[in-house]
Amino acid sequence: MKDINADLQRLLALRMLEVLKDGREVIGPDGQPRRIMATAADFNAIRGLLKDNGVTSVQTADSPLNDLVQEMSKRGLKFRPSEIAGDEEAA
Repeated sequence: MKDINADLQRLLALRMLEVLKDGREVIGPDGQPRRIMATAADFNAIRGLLKDNGVTSVQTADSPLNDLVQEMSKRGLKFRPSEIAGDEEAA
């Protein structure tokens, strides 16, 4: 059973990576398949898998993660200064 669980988790992670990188195929209103970018639900599922498996990241002043936090802050989302790397108030 342990091997089955490991295989399932590996295959799920690979599929999520594929959706993140390449999007996924859906059937359009005309009945034809088309490729769309990852949706909010896809991103949430990926985030959940990472969180459930204890995957975290270290934010640094020059990382894309820090850029994302900064942009979100500009749009009204508030973060504690200690959560933002490179923030002089956190020092």
